[in-house]
Amino acid sequence: MMTTASTRLLTMRKFFHMIPSITKTLSSANYLFLFLSLILISSQISAQSAWTSSGSSGPVIINTKGYTYGQLSKISRERSFGDAIVGEVLLGHGGSSAFVSFGNQPPGLVTNPWRFCIDEDHYEALEKLIGSYVVLTHKTPKQSSFLSCSAANELVEVYPVDEYQPLELTQIEGSKVTLSPEISSGVESGLITNVITSREINRNYFVTVQLGGSGSQFRHFVINDPDIFDFAIESLKMAVKVRLHYTDRLSRRGYYGNNIKSLIWKIEMIE
Repeated sequence: MMTTASTRLLTMRKFFHMIPSITKTLSSANYLFLFLSLILISSQISAQSAWTSSGSSGPVIINTKGYTYGQLSKISRERSFGDAIVGEVLLGHGGSSAFVSFGNQPPGLVTNPWRFCIDEDHYEALEKLIGSYVVLTHKTPKQSSFLSCSAANELVEVYPVDEYQPLELTQIEGSKVTLSPEISSGVESGLITNVITSREINRNYFVTVQLGGSGSQFRHFVINDPDIFDFAIESLKMAVKVRLHYTDRLSRRGYYGNNIKSLIWKIEMIE
């Protein structure tokens, strides 16, 4: 049986064979559009083929919305392929670009520094926040106006940490029952630095935590309860240290290169 990536590659080969006849009917003004379209399609197939060949099974994550917490360290203009503005955030506390991570997550979803594309309207506000700890909201895919930007994510909003936000809850608990067998469980403490949801049909929730609340050790978790996911967002916005109760579940088919899925089923804020 052919995989999705193999099928798409075969389709692309057939399409390339048709190019000579197609180009005869195109005006010169349309060549650039055709060329850019081929690059976009090829890059998507290459990414999916790489995931398949690496054995990194899991849903392809394209359409996302997320939140990131850290120290805004840099904004710069890229003029190689246009006039793009890129920002960088050093995740969590400590202002370090060191990033030793483990756990379940799509390749490249979270990196340190965490990079994002900015429009001109945000530039002045961000310039004043350089060196400060901030919360960013962001999304993918980015708008066509950001195609020259080398970062994958588009900035939606930036605001300071709200440490004194009144809360109705300081902890939340869900169910740890799944169809997969449990092989271990535990509790980790730290700062939530990234909370990301895919907006595909099968919604996925991903959380990254700076273990201990400082340093270069980060761990990735998944969440399957939307209420726990919303609580994780509020914890990130306040930059509060939390205790994460998790269960490690066996994933027989693998989950992004790992046979174990670490699922958060309870979060407690540490006062």
